[in-house]
Amino acid sequence: MATLLGICAALALALGIQIVPGFLSELLLPETLFELFFAISLFFSALPWVWTLFLALGSETNVISAAALRSNVKDRRMYLYSAGIIIISFAGIIIVSQQLIPIEWSFAICAIFVGAILDLLRAAYLRLQYRRFPEGVADWLIETMRKSIRIHDERLHTLSFETVFSLIIAYMKAGRMGSLRLFTQKIMGTSDLWLGSITNLSLYRPASENEETLLDRYSVAEAKTAKRLAWVVSEACDMGNPTALEEAVRLVGRLFLTFHGSHPSLGFLLLVSLSQVCQKTEGKIDRWELDVEVMAAFSEVIKSLIDKSMERGVSDTESIKKVLAILETYVKESFRREKSVNPAFLMQPFAEIGQMLAAPRYNALADRDEIIATLRRILAQFAALETVTGRLEISGEGTDTKASFREDLPFTIPRKQTEEPPLA
Repeated sequence: MATLLGICAALALALGIQIVPGFLSELLLPETLFELFFAISLFFSALPWVWTLFLALGSETNVISAAALRSNVKDRRMYLYSAGIIIISFAGIIIVSQQLIPIEWSFAICAIFVGAILDLLRAAYLRLQYRRFPEGVADWLIETMRKSIRIHDERLHTLSFETVFSLIIAYMKAGRMGSLRLFTQKIMGTSDLWLGSITNLSLYRPASENEETLLDRYSVAEAKTAKRLAWVVSEACDMGNPTALEEAVRLVGRLFLTFHGSHPSLGFLLLVSLSQVCQKTEGKIDRWELDVEVMAAFSEVIKSLIDKSMERGVSDTESIKKVLAILETYVKESFRREKSVNPAFLMQPFAEIGQMLAAPRYNALADRDEIIATLRRILAQFAALETVTGRLEISGEGTDTKASFREDLPFTIPRKQTEEPPLA
């Protein structure tokens, strides 16, 4: 914008010279003012780094500030802004101090240079602020991941891996749920790149051993990731924040799909870890909300596997059945722990999957009948769930309900202690 104003000033000068006699004699602006501005502008080029210096205060103990500092220091665009300010300032000093160019042209060029310097300062400040926000920090991490893969630097691999989870915890504890969601969405948008980075971490093996296979690296990366995700979920439960828990559980589901997309045997450790942590947690989170989030996450993971099977035209039945088994175990443990919960509520995610398979578009799903048989077997273990089992009956027409897992209120009303018998 300032550059545009400078161009307008230059055009006004050109028109004034042609239209108004003696226009130049009316200009009271001394040439030394331009010289002074360009001289000071040489120091303006250091402003982005001065701002970064203030940003570094307290970064030793603040994960978010430390990440924002690294993000700005490693930003190439900030260097380009500073270089542009220096180049334009030197050019302005040269133009003002020489007599070869007529004064009107010198004035016009300097006006444009002043606008360009102001625009560069504004852009540098906005860039500094962006690199402090979750999206900017995520950009820096993504750049670090790419570099770590390219040069095989274990230090960068570790930085990429550990900083992601540390920032998630920091955003949670700071109560910045919007920042947490923006950060995880940005990182998970490049989940394949992120996975490729963490698989280069050292496996702590003797140098004499044979090189491990890529699947071995993915397996170790999965184990490391499962530990960190368990930490994230546990922290969310301890905080008692439903939004933090929702994002943490959703993150597990996303990473499961990423690992599983790399190899059919991967990802299940993440789900098992999630199930175990949520069963053992004694945090401030309401148990009802915890069960809702976990079951909803498992249900969405299974639905995603079914959709991917349809898209690729291949069978992923074994994976679907494994996830169903993990969910079944979680449901049974939840029921044993709290007998007052309505079994229909606990079994609803299975019923929803059955409703999904009732749609005509899934008739072509490979091993569809086998999946339905597994669902019926699970539901049959609960003698009191006749209504839910009835909804699972698969026919040529799909179910007429459009309610989601959280919206289907009849399945989220606790029953009295004597209404339903316990698990068989």
